[in-house]
Amino acid sequence: MLPTTGQGGCQSIEDVGALSVLLSSIQHRSQIPARFQIIESLRKERTHTVQTLSGVIYGQEETLARDFPRHRIHRTHIRSGKEHVDFLME
Repeated sequence: MLPTTGQGGCQSIEDVGALSVLLSSIQHRSQIPARFQIIESLRKERTHTVQTLSGVIYGQEETLARDFPRHRIHRTHIRSGKEHVDFLME
């Protein structure tokens, strides 16, 4: 991720939130490995998308989607700057 977007720190905060939710209800230590697998599957897709989109210039989402059909933006609903910001704030 580009350091100017601040998304490294934001993703860390989201990771902490996911960890706290999924680990807080553990009733036995044997559940921990399965919970970590859940956290990884939940966070991996979003983090990868945020990382890829961190280099996208605000307002150029639709152009990028049109000009680069293999770009990861096609896995999202993002086609405008507003949708980009909404995704980051989810």
